Amino acid sequence: MAEDQPAAPTEAQIVEAFQTKRMVDGLWANEKTRDSMLNLVAEAYPNARIPEIEAKKVVAKAAEPFREELKSLREELASEREVSQKAREKDLATAAGLTEADLPEVEKLMTERKIGDYETAVTFYSKVAKPVATPRAMPALTFETGDVGKFFKDPARAAREAADKWLLENGKGPRR
Repeated sequence: MAEDQPAAPTEAQIVEAFQTKRMVDGLWANEKTRDSMLNLVAEAYPNARIPEIEAKKVVAKAAEPFREELKSLREELASEREVSQKAREKDLATAAGLTEADLPEVEKLMTERKIGDYETAVTFYSKVAKPVATPRAMPALTFETGDVGKFFKDPARAAREAADKWLLENGKGPRR
């Protein structure tokens, strides 16, 4: 009969069991480790009903369509912000007198010079980095001088003749 009954636990075993119970109770009470403990129970006893795990699965499944919608709305908002930012940048560049062709140069300048603000980059480009326009060619003279010697002999008569010639060429009669 003595063989059927287990041996009485020793004092060390009782202390160890008590410490183990306190440790497990602490793990159950801690918010960070409670989920791990629930998962361990579910793994050890697959047929056990654990309402906390089941409720999380149901809620996650019900929330999935809302997460997808939220994700698409965030992407749409980011796209709209990007379009708005590009329009604002283009307006800033236009206000500074830059053309559409100058915008890639401004963006290149931002990366090369490590300029974080677009407005600053536009100002810098328009004031410092933009190539200076080359002077235009001088327009052709409106009348030919012809014989320059006439102007030295009688300047008034030569000017009158040149004016009459121009008036005849442009559909107006000579002056009288």
